[in-house]
This record gives sequence, structure tokens and C-alpha cells, in this order.
Amino acid sequence: MTELVALDAIRRHFSNARIVVVSAEDDPVVIRSIIDAGAAGFIPKTATYAVLTAALQLVTAGGTYLPAEAFAEHGQSKYSRVARGASPPEPLSHHGLQGLSRRQREVLLLVVQGLPNKVIAQRLKISEHTVKAHVSASFKLLGVSNRTEAVYVAARMQRDAASAE
Repeated sequence: MTELVALDAIRRHFSNARIVVVSAEDDPVVIRSIIDAGAAGFIPKTATYAVLTAALQLVTAGGTYLPAEAFAEHGQSKYSRVARGASPPEPLSHHGLQGLSRRQREVLLLVVQGLPNKVIAQRLKISEHTVKAHVSASFKLLGVSNRTEAVYVAARMQRDAASAE
């Protein structure tokens, strides 16, 4: 069973579960597709015990873990540049977060936690259509195009904010 098929089966039966995929896969496209499909983390089988432990602690605390491999690109993606430590492009500034409404922030927080739109809608007592609208608006303001990029951007912003304090 592939990771995506297994993830889909688990999601159908346990919609509130925080799922972490542990795999030997190292293709960035596959890793990102697993996160986009609703996994709360992806841990390479080559991860050290310390990385495995930290990743699981992050996920159980409500975060999402992505290895550096998830951002490796053969091209010049703005996100791979950020992952390598380069200065982030303009859309990744904190101004994007300030432009979000309270509800958009709530939805984005749940997206970053790896929850699917259906579960987000249930938790916030809004329609899935409304969730999709908030996700779309949030992604536009943050300058991202999918959940994986949103997770990375949110983690980067949180890290930057913590180091500024």
C-alpha cells in the first residue's frame, strides 16, 4: 500500500487523527503530496532518534513536521531558497498574517495542524465551502499555493517571532 492510499484509508476511518508518515521516500514532490493529503508530519526512515523524538513531540503539540528534503527542488522555487536559509521573498513577511481576519487565522492554524477541510468545518461549525474560501484567501495573503507551503511559512514565521523575543 502506498503512503497516499494508506493515509486516505486512515483519514476515512479516523478523521481527527494526527497522522505521521515514516518512510524511506525522499522525493520532495511525494513528501509534499503526503502533507497536502492531510498528514501532520513526514519523518524519513533515516532520521536520527533525536529528530524522530522532536518531530513526534512537535506533532503531538499540534504542529506539523516536515524534513528539509520536502523543500529540495531542482529548480529555483522561492520556498527551496527559504529552506536553504536565504532571505524569504516578500510574500512571506509578517504583513501577510496581519492581513488575515480572525477567522482566517483560526482556519489557517487548523490547516497547519494537518486537519482536512471537513474536520475544520466541523470544529468551527462552518461549511466546507467557507473553509475553502478562508484557506484560499489565507494562501493568497501569505503568497503560498498549497498546504505544504503554508505549513513551512507558518513555521518560519513562528521561529522568526520566537527568535525576535
